[in-house]
Amino acid sequence: MMNNTTPTAGALDALRAATTERHELLDTGLPLAGPAPTLDDYRSHLRMLRAWLAPYRWGVAYVAEGSQLGGAVLYQRLSAQLAPHPLAYLRGEAAGPGPRWRSFMLALKENVRSEEEVADACAGARDAFARILALR
Repeated sequence: MMNNTTPTAGALDALRAATTERHELLDTGLPLAGPAPTLDDYRSHLRMLRAWLAPYRWGVAYVAEGSQLGGAVLYQRLSAQLAPHPLAYLRGEAAGPGPRWRSFMLALKENVRSEEEVADACAGARDAFARILALR
């Protein structure tokens, strides 16, 4: 297979080229890939997706959502100093980050309950912080 990941290739083309073989393996190996999938295959598919997505999503979401709160603080501190630049990312939504944070907190409380889920979320949050700190 030809490697089409040159800088001039578009991002989509590069991603497709980089993942073609894995994509084909996944497409042929999923529970729903057989000739006559059943409802049990669908359930297996959903369980597999949950196992794949669940371990770090809440922790990473905690860090990402929390960054919106931090962005609002930075916007208040820097908006006059860096005017006329709009600092749109830091400014965020017109309603501010509060409503979104409260909604996230409710979802977290409803969905992360077991000790294992809490541990996974904590691991995901630590990983998210480690990855952003490594970029400094």
